[in-house]
Amino acid sequence: MFFTIILLVVSAVALISNILRTGYFMERDIELTGGKLITLEIKGAPDIKQVQSLLPAANVRLVAGNTLLIEIAEDLNEKAVIETLKENGIAGDYSVRFFGSAIGDVFWKQAQMAIIIAFILMAIVVFLLFRSPVPAGAVILAAVTDIVVSLAVMNFVGVELSLPVLSAVLMLIGYSVDTDIVLTTELLKTKEGEVPHRIK
Repeated sequence: MFFTIILLVVSAVALISNILRTGYFMERDIELTGGKLITLEIKGAPDIKQVQSLLPAANVRLVAGNTLLIEIAEDLNEKAVIETLKENGIAGDYSVRFFGSAIGDVFWKQAQMAIIIAFILMAIVVFLLFRSPVPAGAVILAAVTDIVVSLAVMNFVGVELSLPVLSAVLMLIGYSVDTDIVLTTELLKTKEGEVPHRIK
C-alpha cells in the first residue's frame, strides 16, 4: 500500500494547496460559477491565441475542430463579443446560454452534499458487510484514494469542475467500491496460503 498512500498524500496536498490559493479544490465550470456561454460555429480552425487576445476577459476553448466555446461573466454583453470577433474575421452561427450565479451556487452546494451523503452511505454499507475494521477500512481507503487522485489528475490536466465531472466522481465511488468489495470478499473467503499469496 506504500505506493498508493504516497499517491494519496501528494494528490491531497495538491488539492489543499488549491483550496488555500483559490478557495476551491478545482477550478469550477461556468455551470457552477454563473455566466454566459457563447457557442460559435465557424469555418476552418481559428487561432485560439488570437481569439483569447481579442477577448482577454473570456475563457475560450475549441471543440470539434471548428466550434468555439466562449465563457464570459454575467455582466458582459455577448453581442459586443460577437461583434469584436466579426471585425477580426471570425464569424459564424452562434447561440448563447445563460447560467445564473445563484443557480450555480445551488448546484454546487447540492453536488457537494450529494457526494458527502453518497460517501457516508457507502462507508456504512461497507462496515455492515464486513463487520471488521481492517477490510472495511481498506475498501474505504481505496475509494478515497481513487477519488482524491482522480480529482488531482483532472486538476493537473486542466479539467474544470462541472456537473458532469461531479457525476463522474459519484460513479467512481460506485465502481471503485464495487470492485474493492468483490476483491476483499474473495480474499477473505480464500483460506489457502498466506495473505500476500491470497492478495496476488
